[in-house]
Amino acid sequence: MKTIIITGAAGGIGKAVVKKIIDDKLADNILALDNDMDGLNTLEKAFDNIMSLSFDVTNLDHYKNVEEKISASKLEVIGLVNSAGVQIAGESIDYSPENWNKVLSINLSGTFFISQLIGGYMIKNSYGSIVNITSVAEKFGWPGRAPYAATKAGVSSVTRTLAAEWGSKGVRVNAVCPGYIETKLMREAIDSGRVNEPELKKMIALEKIGTPIEVANVISFLLSQKSSYITGTTIDVDGGFSIRKIN
Repeated sequence: MKTIIITGAAGGIGKAVVKKIIDDKLADNILALDNDMDGLNTLEKAFDNIMSLSFDVTNLDHYKNVEEKISASKLEVIGLVNSAGVQIAGESIDYSPENWNKVLSINLSGTFFISQLIGGYMIKNSYGSIVNITSVAEKFGWPGRAPYAATKAGVSSVTRTLAAEWGSKGVRVNAVCPGYIETKLMREAIDSGRVNEPELKKMIALEKIGTPIEVANVISFLLSQKSSYITGTTIDVDGGFSIRKIN
């Protein structure tokens, strides 16, 4: 059964990716991974061809559970989307080691080690596509975002390295780099006044906040054979925020 695995599947972008993959008929089945069981249950109720598993990217025992699920269900993994991530803001001068390690272990180490695990199955089959998620935060100096920006820059580097290592083995590895996307956290930041929506839109060339489905559209493309000659690439999905920021 051809399967695409999604980490962080219950999040805003993750849910959009699930729907887009199903709509585009890219696989027979989706294995949704997240530590939000309520969110996973909602996904299973909404879609027929989906199975879920409680998963924490920092818990090595959970990796064994993924292996057991793949084996027991006889899954042929053809795609992986690394959507799990966390952002903990704070000034660098007194940022705690605990929070630093948490952000790195989820965003960077988690992306690497689940890619390592699933990449092994893909290499055996000489086929597969991995899509990572970075952020425009990797490109600029973002006060209060040192660990988050560092991990996202690291994910882009890991993307290029794995693409170089695994290309000859039939595995493609790419990334998308979202800008400001309309998620629950984004809306909370706007509603609380921490983000000024009119001023934010002026910083974006298209003068609008993106939607999760606009990110999912690019992820679906990178998972599909339509992007068969693309690997090691990070595609900006930011409405032109980066070019406006640079200017």
